[in-house]
Amino acid sequence: MNLSLCDHANARIRQRGFSESDVELIVSLGTQVEDGAVLFRKQDVDREIRDLKRRIQSLHRLKNAKAVVNGATVVTVYRAGKSSQRTTLRRAREGGWGA
Repeated sequence: MNLSLCDHANARIRQRGFSESDVELIVSLGTQVEDGAVLFRKQDVDREIRDLKRRIQSLHRLKNAKAVVNGATVVTVYRAGKSSQRTTLRRAREGGWGA
């Protein structure tokens, strides 16, 4: 999100210890409470933390997974062993795929 800040907002952000990225989080993830006002409630924070924890669990679960894709079609998905990872990474560095 790309918000523009007026001079007053810039001054208040600095005075109150916020950053521009803090304001972007509040506006994008908070609850609209009235026209032009967004409140970042405890429930909003808890929801985001829950979503991030789920994403972290997925990342751990998908470690070493490999998808083979042809255009926009997934051909197969599997867990790559150490040997397969080494071979794949070596070929990719050498430009061996499709070269």
